[in-house]
Amino acid sequence: MFVFIVATCAQCGAEIRREQDWKPAASGRAFCNRSCSVSYQNRVAPKRKRIVRRKRCEWCDEEFTINQRGLKGLSRRHCSRECAVESREIPLTWDGVSSTKGRLLDRSKGYFLVLAPEHPRANNKGFVYEHRLVAEEMLGRRLTSKEHVHHRNGKRWDNRPENLEVMSASDHAKLGGQRPEDLVI
Repeated sequence: MFVFIVATCAQCGAEIRREQDWKPAASGRAFCNRSCSVSYQNRVAPKRKRIVRRKRCEWCDEEFTINQRGLKGLSRRHCSRECAVESREIPLTWDGVSSTKGRLLDRSKGYFLVLAPEHPRANNKGFVYEHRLVAEEMLGRRLTSKEHVHHRNGKRWDNRPENLEVMSASDHAKLGGQRPEDLVI
């Protein structure tokens, strides 16, 4: 034979019948069901404090906020999924060039390679870095091994002639990155 205890729900005040060996929660409160328990917790327990941070999108430069709890969300770099996807896409064409046949992306370095097997600096498969070919075409001569091609806007895949600058290896090392006035290109 079972002996029942009568308790009242802390949320809705309904009568609850439990077996005699039943023990209430650690708080000493009893609830008739899970939804009453959750409602009570949402009403009584203090909410966790949210930290709101403002950041700038790395792609479109718009300001956005991050609702953060703990360390989650700190690594967000873009204001939207669209900006995140666009920042990862590398355009395969630019004005004046429509075909990408014979063009590869060196994923380890971020430069495009073009098929030019007769070129003296071609690798064992016949590919040469595209920015070097564009710079040679601009100068009207071959580049020496001591000359470097600098991408003014810092985007290694952007091989437009106005974005490239030929300089010595020592000058390129002294530059150490991008000049602020070049980042607008």
